[in-house]
Amino acid sequence: MSGSEKLANGKTIVPSASGNLMLDSTGHVAFFLVGKDRPKTVANPSVPIGPVIAYYGTYTVDEPTSTLT
Repeated sequence: MSGSEKLANGKTIVPSASGNLMLDSTGHVAFFLVGKDRPKTVANPSVPIGPVIAYYGTYTVDEPTSTLT
């Protein structure tokens, strides 16, 4: 999978290369995308080497409309 982001100035960037979506049976969700072309190591480990997009929370399923919210 890949993704893109359209900025307010109209520029489109393609930061995402791979990710994961996890749903459990109790209604919890975790989702993350890891940016492509990230360096394997950096001189200072406290410096972020992103981008990373992450989300966690809860979800519901509306079976009559086959919708996940």
